[in-house]
Amino acid sequence: MENIGIDPVSRRRMSKSELAVRLNALRTFTGSNGPNDSHEVELKTVLHELEVYQIELEMQVRELSESRAELEESHNRYANLYDFAPVGYVTLNEHGIIQEVNLTAAGMFGVERQWLIERSFAPWVIGPDQPVFRTHMKRCRDEGGSITSTLQIQNRVKQVIAVELSTICFADPSTGNVQFRTTITDLSERRKAETELNLFFNISTDFLCLVSMDGRFTRVNPACEKILGYTSSELLNRVCLDFIHPDDRESSIVILKHLGREGGAIEDYQNRYIKNGGSVVHLSWNVMTFEGTFYCIARDVTEQVKAKEESLRRRQQLEKVESFLRETVAKLESERVLREQFVSTLTHDLRTPLSSAKMSAELLARQPDDPNRIQMLAGLIIKGVVRIDHMIQDLLDANLIRAGEKLQLKFTEFNLTFLVRNTLDDLTVVHGKRFIFKSTTQLRGRWNKHQLRRVIENLTNNAVKYGDPDKPITVSLTAPTKDTVLMTVQNFGTPISKDEQLNLFEQYRRSSDPEKNRKKGWGLGLTLVKGIVEAHQGEIQVTSDAAGGTVFSVTLSRKL
Repeated sequence: MENIGIDPVSRRRMSKSELAVRLNALRTFTGSNGPNDSHEVELKTVLHELEVYQIELEMQVRELSESRAELEESHNRYANLYDFAPVGYVTLNEHGIIQEVNLTAAGMFGVERQWLIERSFAPWVIGPDQPVFRTHMKRCRDEGGSITSTLQIQNRVKQVIAVELSTICFADPSTGNVQFRTTITDLSERRKAETELNLFFNISTDFLCLVSMDGRFTRVNPACEKILGYTSSELLNRVCLDFIHPDDRESSIVILKHLGREGGAIEDYQNRYIKNGGSVVHLSWNVMTFEGTFYCIARDVTEQVKAKEESLRRRQQLEKVESFLRETVAKLESERVLREQFVSTLTHDLRTPLSSAKMSAELLARQPDDPNRIQMLAGLIIKGVVRIDHMIQDLLDANLIRAGEKLQLKFTEFNLTFLVRNTLDDLTVVHGKRFIFKSTTQLRGRWNKHQLRRVIENLTNNAVKYGDPDKPITVSLTAPTKDTVLMTVQNFGTPISKDEQLNLFEQYRRSSDPEKNRKKGWGLGLTLVKGIVEAHQGEIQVTSDAAGGTVFSVTLSRKL
């Protein structure tokens, strides 16, 4: 039994079964020959190795158990994902017989899953779509890859369901047979959503449209005809810029380019479209880009824009009215001041001739027997009364003119040149040699001599009052045409401003220059002049500047 010992290296290469055989041999040897130290050591070593094998086996068993649990859990997860996926899964053999099917697909057919196994898929396809299904399967076999088709199936209770089939063809690894794995997507909800979307699209009163990146209408709703006057077919594939108002095209192009480049959305962008027939409609746009398409909603805001414009127009009118009222109030206030000044001046001017007449009358009463004295005092009384009469007549005429009525004048034929010269001679007695008279011919016509004398006196008195005392006043008389006469009165002094010239002929108006306002007057002279000239069917104008002085030009007709 000497050959029973085995070196450690050889023992390490022994399997567990070989170690068991060796253990039995050592036990038999020990029982027949008695204990031996070397055999005892060998026996313990073999027992140890067996214990190690046992521990390793237990570990392997535990690992296998854990792996099996993980595999079962993974299988369960796969089964759950497979069975309860939101789409149906079926595996068909080369003849279209169902090999595998998930619960979702079985639910679509309305039968138990096991009932479908080993049954043909084709009978579930409705008759009109049978060619579609056969073509689908043939293409999948011939072309490879994933083939997608849309058709209708009929479940157990004869309910028709629109589905989408996506199928791939593969070879079974174990048998090599051809099989088809098909995904079934229920399109009912999608179709319902599309139907609802189309209903909203079609009944919307707003203009809904899809526009391609090159600016063409690819889809429009019926509201386009009411808003733009074009039918859907007339707009499809047309460039939207063709319908935009020319003044709004550039800004619209900028918006479209920005959205096409940057994406995103824009709200309440307004532009104008040209309707069928040429009228203009204002549209407010909400636009969003998605996958190379502009999704657009436009609302007709023409009435709102018109209302806003009308509101703005009315507000502007109200502002004008308010401005006019403020100006009128200011004007009335100014006239009130002028009237007060006028009344004060009138009272003062009337008091002077009245006082003179009263004093003369008192003196006349005291000296009734002196004929010369009586004649002189009577003359003073008459002179004062005549002066008062002229003042009252000026006031009455000015009020008549202010009321918009023309003076009623009687015309006679006379020589205007003589009238001007005689009037200036009389004024020279009062004001001195301040006047230069220029006239190249004797001008005759039919006018009112008394009223034209008032014109000459008023214009020359104003020239004396407001002109430079060291410079002459020039009165010119010419005949621009055979039917008209032009008389001008020119003086030099402080020019009359443009604003003052606008109101110069209004009643009670006087210069705003403080120096000039120290001159006494009623402010009626130029109002009377204008009224008298217009009663002669003529016109009066004024120009005033530092170089040419102040010139009043009176144009009269010679044929009245």
